[in-house]
Amino acid sequence: MHIYLFQNPYVILPFMGFFANVILAIYILSKNSSNLENRLYGLFASTLAIWSAADYFQFSSDSGQDALFWARISTICAGLAAFFLLLFFLEFVKNKLARKKIAVAVLLLPVLFFSIMDWQFNAVTESVRLSWWGYESAGGVLFGAYVIYILLCTIAGLFLGYRFYKRSKNFNEKKQAKLMILAISILLVGGTFTEIIPQLFNFSMIPLTSSLTTCTVIIIAYAIGKYKLMSISSAIAAETIINAMSDSLFVLGAEQAIMLVNPATLKLLGYEKDELYGKSVNFIFATRDFFKKNILAELLEKGELYNFQAFYLSKARKQIPVSLNLKIIKNKAKQLIGIVGIARDITEQKKSEEELKKKNEDLELFNKIAVGRELKMIDLKKKIAELEKSIKKDNL
Repeated sequence: MHIYLFQNPYVILPFMGFFANVILAIYILSKNSSNLENRLYGLFASTLAIWSAADYFQFSSDSGQDALFWARISTICAGLAAFFLLLFFLEFVKNKLARKKIAVAVLLLPVLFFSIMDWQFNAVTESVRLSWWGYESAGGVLFGAYVIYILLCTIAGLFLGYRFYKRSKNFNEKKQAKLMILAISILLVGGTFTEIIPQLFNFSMIPLTSSLTTCTVIIIAYAIGKYKLMSISSAIAAETIINAMSDSLFVLGAEQAIMLVNPATLKLLGYEKDELYGKSVNFIFATRDFFKKNILAELLEKGELYNFQAFYLSKARKQIPVSLNLKIIKNKAKQLIGIVGIARDITEQKKSEEELKKKNEDLELFNKIAVGRELKMIDLKKKIAELEKSIKKDNL
Protein backbone atom coordinates (compact mmCIF):
# COMPACT_ATOMS: atom_id res chain seq x y z
CA MET A 1 0.00 0.00 0.00
CA HIS A 2 2.82 2.44 0.85
CA ILE A 3 5.94 3.39 -1.05
CA TYR A 4 9.13 2.15 0.60
CA LEU A 5 12.03 4.39 1.64
CA PHE A 6 14.20 3.66 -1.41
CA GLN A 7 11.26 4.46 -3.73
CA ASN A 8 10.54 7.84 -2.11
CA PRO A 9 13.57 9.35 -0.35
CA TYR A 10 11.49 12.31 0.91
CA VAL A 11 9.86 10.10 3.56
CA ILE A 12 13.22 9.55 5.27
CA LEU A 13 12.95 12.72 7.39
CA PRO A 14 9.57 11.91 9.01
CA PHE A 15 10.67 8.26 9.29
CA MET A 16 13.74 9.29 11.28
CA GLY A 17 11.73 11.89 13.19
CA PHE A 18 9.38 9.20 14.49
CA PHE A 19 12.17 7.17 16.08
CA ALA A 20 14.01 10.23 17.37
CA ASN A 21 10.92 11.52 19.17
CA VAL A 22 10.07 8.13 20.68
CA ILE A 23 13.63 7.66 21.98
CA LEU A 24 13.80 11.17 23.45
CA ALA A 25 10.40 10.86 25.14
CA ILE A 26 11.46 7.58 26.77
CA TYR A 27 14.85 9.05 27.77
CA ILE A 28 13.45 12.14 29.53
CA LEU A 29 10.62 10.24 31.22
CA SER A 30 13.07 7.60 32.47
CA LYS A 31 15.02 10.34 34.26
CA ASN A 32 12.09 11.50 36.37
CA SER A 33 8.57 10.57 35.28
CA SER A 34 6.99 12.19 38.36
CA ASN A 35 8.18 15.66 37.27
CA LEU A 36 5.38 17.53 35.46
CA GLU A 37 7.82 19.30 33.13
CA ASN A 38 9.24 15.94 32.04
CA ARG A 39 5.75 14.48 31.55
CA LEU A 40 4.72 17.43 29.37
CA TYR A 41 7.90 17.01 27.36
CA GLY A 42 7.06 13.31 26.97
CA LEU A 43 3.57 14.16 25.70
CA PHE A 44 5.00 16.77 23.32
CA ALA A 45 7.58 14.34 21.91
CA SER A 46 5.03 11.50 21.68
CA THR A 47 2.63 13.74 19.75
CA LEU A 48 5.47 14.64 17.39
CA ALA A 49 6.27 10.96 16.93
CA ILE A 50 2.68 10.31 15.80
CA TRP A 51 2.80 13.42 13.61
CA SER A 52 6.02 12.21 11.96
CA ALA A 53 4.49 8.77 11.39
CA ALA A 54 1.39 10.39 9.85
CA ASP A 55 3.59 12.50 7.52
CA TYR A 56 5.49 9.36 6.51
CA PHE A 57 2.29 7.54 5.58
CA GLN A 58 0.80 10.63 3.91
CA PHE A 59 3.86 11.18 1.69
CA SER A 60 4.04 7.50 0.74
CA SER A 61 0.32 6.74 0.31
CA ASP A 62 -0.85 4.93 -2.83
CA SER A 63 -4.20 6.75 -2.94
CA GLY A 64 -5.61 10.18 -2.19
CA GLN A 65 -8.10 8.68 0.27
CA ASP A 66 -5.33 7.16 2.39
CA ALA A 67 -3.30 10.36 2.16
CA LEU A 68 -6.29 12.46 3.31
CA PHE A 69 -6.76 10.22 6.36
CA TRP A 70 -3.13 10.65 7.42
CA ALA A 71 -3.22 14.37 6.62
CA ARG A 72 -6.04 14.76 9.15
CA ILE A 73 -4.06 12.82 11.74
CA SER A 74 -1.21 15.29 11.09
CA THR A 75 -3.63 18.19 11.57
CA ILE A 76 -4.69 16.92 15.00
CA CYS A 77 -1.08 16.28 16.02
CA ALA A 78 0.02 19.77 14.94
CA GLY A 79 -2.55 21.33 17.28
CA LEU A 80 -1.76 18.97 20.14
CA ALA A 81 1.97 19.59 19.71
CA ALA A 82 1.43 23.36 19.98
CA PHE A 83 -0.80 22.79 23.03
CA PHE A 84 1.70 20.57 24.86
CA LEU A 85 4.58 22.86 23.91
CA LEU A 86 2.81 25.85 25.48
CA LEU A 87 2.03 23.87 28.65
CA PHE A 88 5.66 22.77 28.77
CA PHE A 89 6.87 26.37 28.62
CA LEU A 90 4.33 27.45 31.25
CA GLU A 91 5.70 24.80 33.60
CA PHE A 92 9.29 25.62 32.65
CA VAL A 93 8.88 29.27 33.67
CA LYS A 94 7.00 28.22 36.84
CA ASN A 95 3.65 29.64 35.71
CA LYS A 96 0.78 28.08 37.70
CA LEU A 97 -1.55 27.95 34.68
CA ALA A 98 0.04 24.65 33.62
CA ARG A 99 -1.37 23.08 36.81
CA LYS A 100 -4.87 24.58 36.64
CA LYS A 101 -7.42 22.26 35.06
CA ILE A 102 -9.70 25.04 33.81
CA ALA A 103 -6.81 26.84 32.04
CA VAL A 104 -5.63 23.58 30.47
CA ALA A 105 -9.16 22.81 29.27
CA VAL A 106 -9.52 26.28 27.72
CA LEU A 107 -6.23 25.88 25.83
CA LEU A 108 -7.22 22.42 24.60
CA LEU A 109 -10.73 23.35 23.40
CA PRO A 110 -9.59 24.91 20.07
CA VAL A 111 -7.72 21.72 19.16
CA LEU A 112 -10.82 19.64 19.82
CA PHE A 113 -13.02 22.08 17.89
CA PHE A 114 -10.77 22.20 14.80
CA SER A 115 -10.27 18.43 14.85
CA ILE A 116 -14.02 17.75 14.90
CA MET A 117 -14.68 20.32 12.19
CA ASP A 118 -11.95 18.78 10.04
CA TRP A 119 -13.17 15.21 10.34
CA GLN A 120 -16.84 16.11 9.87
CA PHE A 121 -16.67 18.94 7.32
CA ASN A 122 -13.12 18.97 5.81
CA ALA A 123 -12.81 22.44 7.35
CA VAL A 124 -9.04 22.41 8.01
CA THR A 125 -7.72 19.89 5.48
CA GLU A 126 -10.03 20.12 2.49
CA SER A 127 -8.20 17.71 0.18
CA VAL A 128 -4.82 16.34 -0.88
CA ARG A 129 -2.96 16.53 -4.15
CA LEU A 130 -0.03 14.59 -5.52
CA SER A 131 3.27 16.50 -5.62
CA TRP A 132 6.83 15.59 -6.49
CA TRP A 133 7.52 14.25 -2.96
CA GLY A 134 4.14 12.57 -2.46
CA TYR A 135 0.73 13.77 -1.33
CA GLU A 136 0.41 17.26 0.16
CA SER A 137 -2.54 18.87 1.95
CA ALA A 138 -4.81 21.64 0.70
CA GLY A 139 -6.26 23.86 3.42
CA GLY A 140 -9.98 24.26 4.11
CA VAL A 141 -12.01 27.22 5.28
CA LEU A 142 -10.71 27.00 8.86
CA PHE A 143 -7.09 26.39 7.92
CA GLY A 144 -6.14 30.03 8.55
CA ALA A 145 -7.82 30.09 11.96
CA TYR A 146 -6.10 26.84 12.92
CA VAL A 147 -2.72 28.23 11.86
CA ILE A 148 -3.34 31.32 13.99
CA TYR A 149 -4.03 29.13 17.03
CA ILE A 150 -0.80 27.16 16.49
CA LEU A 151 1.19 30.35 15.91
CA LEU A 152 -0.24 31.96 19.05
CA CYS A 153 0.73 28.95 21.17
CA THR A 154 4.23 28.92 19.69
CA ILE A 155 4.76 32.67 20.01
CA ALA A 156 3.42 32.58 23.59
CA GLY A 157 5.97 29.89 24.40
CA LEU A 158 8.71 31.98 22.80
CA PHE A 159 7.64 35.05 24.80
CA LEU A 160 7.54 33.10 28.07
CA GLY A 161 11.01 31.71 27.40
CA TYR A 162 12.44 35.15 26.57
CA ARG A 163 10.88 36.83 29.61
CA PHE A 164 12.17 34.02 31.84
CA TYR A 165 15.65 34.47 30.35
CA LYS A 166 15.63 38.22 31.07
CA ARG A 167 14.39 37.84 34.64
CA SER A 168 16.36 34.82 35.81
CA LYS A 169 19.63 35.38 37.65
CA ASN A 170 20.56 31.71 37.73
CA PHE A 171 23.31 30.81 35.23
CA ASN A 172 21.94 27.35 34.41
CA GLU A 173 18.40 28.64 33.98
CA LYS A 174 19.57 31.36 31.59
CA LYS A 175 21.55 28.86 29.50
CA GLN A 176 18.56 26.54 29.43
CA ALA A 177 16.20 29.37 28.45
CA LYS A 178 18.49 30.37 25.56
CA LEU A 179 18.37 26.84 24.19
CA MET A 180 14.58 26.75 24.59
CA ILE A 181 14.28 30.02 22.65
CA LEU A 182 16.50 28.63 19.89
CA ALA A 183 14.45 25.43 19.75
CA ILE A 184 11.10 27.18 19.41
CA SER A 185 12.51 29.73 16.93
CA ILE A 186 13.55 26.90 14.58
CA LEU A 187 10.03 25.51 14.79
CA LEU A 188 8.36 28.89 14.25
CA VAL A 189 10.48 30.03 11.31
CA GLY A 190 10.75 26.62 9.64
CA GLY A 191 7.05 25.83 9.96
CA THR A 192 6.05 29.25 8.63
CA PHE A 193 8.24 28.98 5.52
CA THR A 194 7.60 25.32 4.66
CA GLU A 195 3.88 24.97 5.42
CA ILE A 196 2.03 28.22 6.09
CA ILE A 197 3.42 30.42 3.30
CA PRO A 198 3.12 27.71 0.58
CA GLN A 199 -0.53 27.14 1.57
CA LEU A 200 -1.33 30.85 1.57
CA PHE A 201 0.37 31.58 -1.77
CA ASN A 202 -0.58 28.29 -3.41
CA PHE A 203 2.82 26.84 -4.32
CA SER A 204 4.32 23.45 -3.52
CA MET A 205 7.05 22.84 -0.97
CA ILE A 206 7.75 19.71 1.02
CA PRO A 207 6.30 20.24 4.53
CA LEU A 208 9.10 20.04 7.05
CA THR A 209 7.37 21.17 10.24
CA SER A 210 7.27 17.73 11.86
CA SER A 211 10.94 17.19 10.98
CA LEU A 212 11.96 20.64 12.22
CA THR A 213 9.96 20.08 15.37
CA THR A 214 12.10 17.00 15.94
CA CYS A 215 15.08 19.38 16.03
CA THR A 216 13.15 21.37 18.64
CA VAL A 217 12.65 18.24 20.72
CA ILE A 218 16.34 17.32 20.50
CA ILE A 219 17.45 20.81 21.64
CA ILE A 220 14.95 20.85 24.51
CA ALA A 221 16.07 17.37 25.59
CA TYR A 222 19.66 18.59 25.58
CA ALA A 223 18.69 21.65 27.63
CA ILE A 224 16.85 19.50 30.17
CA GLY A 225 19.65 16.94 30.36
CA LYS A 226 22.56 19.35 30.59
CA TYR A 227 21.16 22.20 32.63
CA LYS A 228 18.35 20.77 34.69
CA LEU A 229 18.50 17.08 35.50
CA MET A 230 22.23 17.34 36.15
CA SER A 231 22.10 20.58 38.12
CA ILE A 232 21.00 21.33 41.66
CA SER A 233 18.17 23.82 41.64
CA SER A 234 17.14 25.72 44.76
CA ALA A 235 13.91 23.69 44.90
CA ILE A 236 15.78 20.37 44.74
CA ALA A 237 18.30 21.55 47.34
CA ALA A 238 15.51 22.72 49.67
CA GLU A 239 13.60 19.45 49.30
CA THR A 240 16.75 17.43 49.96
CA ILE A 241 17.59 19.46 53.07
CA ILE A 242 14.04 19.15 54.43
CA ASN A 243 13.99 15.39 53.86
CA ALA A 244 17.44 14.93 55.42
CA MET A 245 16.64 16.94 58.57
CA SER A 246 16.72 15.00 61.82
CA ASP A 247 14.51 17.62 63.50
CA SER A 248 10.77 17.76 62.96
CA LEU A 249 9.58 20.41 60.48
CA PHE A 250 6.05 21.56 59.71
CA VAL A 251 4.63 24.35 57.53
CA LEU A 252 1.23 25.84 58.27
CA GLY A 253 -1.15 27.86 56.12
CA ALA A 254 -2.64 31.18 57.18
CA GLU A 255 -5.36 29.35 59.14
CA GLN A 256 -2.78 27.19 60.97
CA ALA A 257 -3.65 24.07 58.97
CA ILE A 258 -0.78 21.68 58.28
CA MET A 259 0.44 22.08 54.67
CA LEU A 260 3.78 20.25 54.83
CA VAL A 261 5.68 17.96 57.17
CA ASN A 262 9.05 16.31 56.70
CA PRO A 263 9.85 12.59 57.12
CA ALA A 264 11.31 13.22 60.60
CA THR A 265 7.93 14.53 61.79
CA LEU A 266 6.11 11.49 60.41
CA LYS A 267 8.61 9.14 62.04
CA LEU A 268 8.44 10.93 65.39
CA LEU A 269 4.63 11.06 65.52
CA GLY A 270 3.88 7.77 63.75
CA TYR A 271 1.52 9.27 61.16
CA GLU A 272 1.32 9.07 57.37
CA LYS A 273 1.30 12.30 55.32
CA ASP A 274 -2.38 12.08 54.42
CA GLU A 275 -3.32 11.77 58.08
CA LEU A 276 -1.82 15.17 58.90
CA TYR A 277 -2.25 17.34 55.78
CA GLY A 278 -5.13 19.78 56.24
CA LYS A 279 -5.43 19.14 59.98
CA SER A 280 -5.15 21.96 62.51
CA VAL A 281 -1.68 22.24 64.02
CA ASN A 282 -3.25 21.65 67.44
CA PHE A 283 -3.84 18.07 66.29
CA ILE A 284 -0.17 17.23 66.90
CA PHE A 285 0.11 18.91 70.31
CA ALA A 286 -0.84 17.37 73.66
CA THR A 287 -2.98 20.39 74.57
CA ARG A 288 -5.52 20.78 71.77
CA ASP A 289 -5.76 24.58 71.92
CA PHE A 290 -2.08 24.92 72.82
CA PHE A 291 -0.92 26.66 69.65
CA LYS A 292 -3.65 29.28 69.64
CA LYS A 293 -3.69 29.79 73.38
CA ASN A 294 0.01 29.68 74.21
CA ILE A 295 1.93 30.72 71.09
CA LEU A 296 0.00 32.51 68.36
CA ALA A 297 -0.42 35.96 69.90
CA GLU A 298 3.24 36.24 70.89
CA LEU A 299 4.39 34.83 67.54
CA LEU A 300 2.32 37.34 65.56
CA GLU A 301 3.68 40.16 67.70
CA LYS A 302 7.37 39.16 67.50
CA GLY A 303 7.42 37.36 64.13
CA GLU A 304 9.49 34.52 65.55
CA LEU A 305 9.93 32.42 68.69
CA TYR A 306 12.89 30.31 69.77
CA ASN A 307 13.31 27.43 72.24
CA PHE A 308 9.65 27.37 73.23
CA GLN A 309 9.03 24.11 75.08
CA ALA A 310 5.89 22.12 74.34
CA PHE A 311 4.62 18.55 74.02
CA TYR A 312 3.84 16.74 70.76
CA LEU A 313 1.12 14.08 70.90
CA SER A 314 1.93 11.00 68.80
CA LYS A 315 -0.55 8.72 67.07
CA ALA A 316 0.02 6.25 69.93
CA ARG A 317 -1.11 9.04 72.33
CA LYS A 318 2.39 9.43 73.74
CA GLN A 319 3.49 12.89 74.84
CA ILE A 320 6.85 13.91 73.38
CA PRO A 321 8.66 16.94 74.81
CA VAL A 322 9.98 19.26 72.09
CA SER A 323 11.77 22.57 71.80
CA LEU A 324 10.05 24.75 69.19
CA ASN A 325 11.46 27.39 66.87
CA LEU A 326 8.75 29.24 64.92
CA LYS A 327 8.78 31.95 62.25
CA ILE A 328 5.92 33.55 60.33
CA ILE A 329 5.90 33.70 56.51
CA LYS A 330 4.65 36.88 54.82
CA ASN A 331 4.01 37.74 51.18
CA LYS A 332 5.25 40.86 49.39
CA ALA A 333 2.29 42.78 50.76
CA LYS A 334 3.45 41.90 54.31
CA GLN A 335 0.40 39.70 54.85
CA LEU A 336 0.64 36.51 56.89
CA ILE A 337 0.49 33.49 54.58
CA GLY A 338 1.95 30.80 56.79
CA ILE A 339 4.15 29.64 59.64
CA VAL A 340 7.17 27.39 59.58
CA GLY A 341 8.08 25.44 62.69
CA ILE A 342 11.07 23.29 63.64
CA ALA A 343 10.77 21.07 66.70
CA ARG A 344 13.61 19.17 68.34
CA ASP A 345 12.81 16.05 70.35
CA ILE A 346 14.20 16.74 73.83
CA THR A 347 13.09 13.45 75.42
CA GLU A 348 16.68 12.42 76.16
CA GLN A 349 17.48 15.91 77.39
CA LYS A 350 14.50 15.77 79.74
CA LYS A 351 15.59 12.35 81.00
CA SER A 352 19.09 13.70 81.64
CA GLU A 353 17.62 16.71 83.44
CA GLU A 354 15.42 14.45 85.57
CA GLU A 355 18.38 12.19 86.39
CA LEU A 356 20.49 15.21 87.31
CA LYS A 357 17.68 16.61 89.40
CA LYS A 358 17.30 13.27 91.20
CA LYS A 359 21.03 13.10 91.85
CA ASN A 360 21.00 16.66 93.18
CA GLU A 361 18.07 15.82 95.46
CA ASP A 362 19.85 12.70 96.71
CA LEU A 363 23.02 14.67 97.27
CA GLU A 364 21.10 17.35 99.11
CA LEU A 365 19.42 14.72 101.27
CA PHE A 366 22.76 13.08 101.95
CA ASN A 367 24.26 16.42 102.85
CA LYS A 368 21.37 17.10 105.22
CA ILE A 369 21.83 13.72 106.84
CA ALA A 370 25.62 14.07 107.03
CA VAL A 371 25.48 17.63 108.35
CA GLY A 372 22.75 16.72 110.83
CA ARG A 373 24.79 13.78 112.06
CA GLU A 374 27.88 15.94 112.39
CA LEU A 375 25.95 18.55 114.36
CA LYS A 376 24.61 15.86 116.66
CA MET A 377 28.12 14.50 117.19
CA ILE A 378 29.38 17.98 118.06
CA ASP A 379 26.48 18.46 120.46
CA LEU A 380 27.13 15.06 122.00
CA LYS A 381 30.83 15.80 122.43
CA LYS A 382 29.93 19.10 124.04
CA LYS A 383 27.59 17.38 126.50
CA ILE A 384 30.25 14.76 127.30
CA ALA A 385 32.77 17.50 127.94
CA GLU A 386 30.34 19.29 130.24
CA LEU A 387 29.60 16.05 132.08
CA GLU A 388 33.29 15.31 132.56
CA LYS A 389 33.81 18.83 133.88
CA SER A 390 30.93 18.38 136.28
CA ILE A 391 32.35 15.09 137.59
CA LYS A 392 35.74 16.61 138.23
CA LYS A 393 34.15 19.39 140.31
CA ASP A 394 32.26 16.86 142.37
CA ASN A 395 35.45 14.92 143.06
CA LEU A 396 37.15 18.05 144.31
